[in-house]
Amino acid sequence: MAPRGEITLTVTFGPASTPVFASAVAYASAHAGTLEQVGPKTYRASFALGTDPDAYGRALDLVHMVYGWRATLVEVGRRSLTPRVRPA
Repeated sequence: MAPRGEITLTVTFGPASTPVFASAVAYASAHAGTLEQVGPKTYRASFALGTDPDAYGRALDLVHMVYGWRATLVEVGRRSLTPRVRPA
């Protein structure tokens, strides 16, 4: 089987009124390949997932921190992995 190319996992999160928010921003700043502020208290962190297992672990740690927040979007490439919330 031919090796796959590098895949980018992107986590967009915030704003969130939780004490974990500042920790998530700090974690993403220290470990993501890129971190950009895309809105007021809204951030987008990108992780290049290739052959380094540490990159997968760091991305997973951030996803665990922010996954339950309403404003979180997790994407691989351009494909969303976050379930869409339907209005009641």
